[in-house]
Amino acid sequence: MAKTVALIMAAGAGERFADKGSKTLFPLRGIPTLVWSARRFAGHHAVHEIVVVAAPGEEARIRSALEEHGVGKIARVTTYYNLTDWITQVAG
Repeated sequence: MAKTVALIMAAGAGERFADKGSKTLFPLRGIPTLVWSARRFAGHHAVHEIVVVAAPGEEARIRSALEEHGVGKIARVTTYYNLTDWITQVAG
């Protein structure tokens, strides 16, 4: 059986977001924007795993936010530098 992986691209620089910090972790109603998206995927019956692509150096902050908010099905937090290697491994 095929496994469905949700890929969340969260590596944008947020240049149009002014000086408000990381738009990926910007709180909406007290919850980081990324968490809202990840929760939707985690709650979907057809999604088996979630991979989040973070900007280099942001992996720990993103992983921490997801763990803090109890988002399940997170298989990996990686950077776009490592994404190609990961896709190659998964595709076999």
